[in-house]
Amino acid sequence: MPPALQSGRKGLRPPHLDLDAHLTPTVTSTPVPLFYRAIGPQFYLTNNTFLKIWVKVFFANGDPMPGYQLKLFRREGVGQPIGTPTPVWTATWTPTPTGVWTPAPTATPTGTPDVSQSPWTDISSADLSKDVFSWSQPPGFGDRQAFNLEYTLFAPGNGTYIAYLADTGGHPVSEQIPFTTDAANPYREVYIGFRHIR
Repeated sequence: MPPALQSGRKGLRPPHLDLDAHLTPTVTSTPVPLFYRAIGPQFYLTNNTFLKIWVKVFFANGDPMPGYQLKLFRREGVGQPIGTPTPVWTATWTPTPTGVWTPAPTATPTGTPDVSQSPWTDISSADLSKDVFSWSQPPGFGDRQAFNLEYTLFAPGNGTYIAYLADTGGHPVSEQIPFTTDAANPYREVYIGFRHIR
């Protein structure tokens, strides 16, 4: 009888296999963001009643980077977004020449809210960043900023928001950025800059 087969009462059967001996556990690495928050969020005074968000998406050399969208989620009321503490990307991180971020991610005190669940509502526009910069104001204005992606929400009221940069498939490529709007607060122009790590 071949050594690979053993005889049993019910016929031939393969020898006992120890499957656990052939399995090696793998470790899933923490995802590295493609962009870090280089600017803001900065808030500017406006007489307009709507929320305006200007976003600058750019390469490491400062050139505009096309093809990315701003994901924006809103929930009614003003308050600190609360969620399960998870590793998040921090604006103070700096990329190394190899693209590794230092220091390593740490949990935020309040955590990162799960915006896919109620009471959060996805109010994103799916507009993509362009390959040329526009300006938020005419020359001479103090709040004049270069941008290549913008978002407008009419009658924002009192709300809490989470914004992040995403690829065309909606996958996050930056940290989450929380901010609020209040009907009594006229600082409703928001400016954020995302710089590519390379």
